Amino acid sequence: TVADRFYGDRIKLAMAFARSLGAEPQIEFLSEADATEYLRQHQIDLMVGGLTNASPRKDELGLTRNYFQTGNEQKYEHVMAVPKGENRFLVRLETFLKQQQNRIQQLWEGESRT
Repeated sequence: TVADRFYGDRIKLAMAFARSLGAEPQIEFLSEADATEYLRQHQIDLMVGGLTNASPRKDELGLTRNYFQTGNEQKYEHVMAVPKGENRFLVRLETFLKQQQNRIQQLWEGESRT
């Protein structure tokens, strides 16, 4: 499906961001509740996939600005999350996402036509 294929691109974005920092990314598939808890405990650095700015856990996380939007009648603004208080890391992530905006837009537009 379109959503499944773009989800893979979110992982690729996260991996590219990690590499831009000189880090070797490790991917774990977790529920939103588990990932939130791991972020709060600083056991993971970044949460991607299926997270919007309307998340009920948004007050517990450091959220990026939305980096893409889906939906027709109801808009979903997709974000990534870092541990709350990691402002420097959040700014670096947002800068990276802004630099990748054309790529993100092309991926989404290309996928939505298939």
